[in-house]
Amino acid sequence: SDGISALELDQTTVHSGEVHDLLTLPELGATFIARGDSLTAIRHDKTEEESVDFIMATHLAKHPRGGFVTNDGNRILRYNPAVGAPQELFEATPSKPPPSTPFATGPVRSILVASDETVWVAAGSYLHRFKDGKKDEFSTAIDPVRFPVRTEMLSRVVETIDHKIWVIGSNEGFIIHQGMSLGGGVVQWNGAGFDRIDLKSNGWFIRSYTQVYDETAI
Repeated sequence: SDGISALELDQTTVHSGEVHDLLTLPELGATFIARGDSLTAIRHDKTEEESVDFIMATHLAKHPRGGFVTNDGNRILRYNPAVGAPQELFEATPSKPPPSTPFATGPVRSILVASDETVWVAAGSYLHRFKDGKKDEFSTAIDPVRFPVRTEMLSRVVETIDHKIWVIGSNEGFIIHQGMSLGGGVVQWNGAGFDRIDLKSNGWFIRSYTQVYDETAI
């Protein structure tokens, strides 16, 4: 997107510039904007855009205990209004260099803070799980059995309405790695690793997942 509009009665204020992600937090009375080269906010009682931090923010995810998680490039940060200054959680890069091409770290493509406060980040070929101060890494390049998504490009991490964690892998089936087609798919967290699942639909590539009622999501 190339801008955002703030609407009031008989008045529209347009804030130009790139918009990568938006997050509205009614409890803070503000909408936060990830602009790629900064993090800004528009308070709901005003129309002016305010600077929050000069970071390379592209994704925003609400935290169950208040505030939100975002990124500064591949650094993952938590902004907690009860604390004030942002807290760096971890770096969304592999602890060891990718063992072979075509796998790479890549930019952050998805951030999820699950209902149990686990932070999940997809970046390039790697999925990062952060829980209780510890980070775990998953990739087809590391262990294709523990993480059988079979892709070199992760797209999204979502939590379903019944609190299951799904990871969406892009279909890069034109790439063959050690005899394996990197055709992507959907995998589900089982508590220790992941299992492939069949969504039984014509289109399994999920771009977004939004709960609209207690038992319904689109």
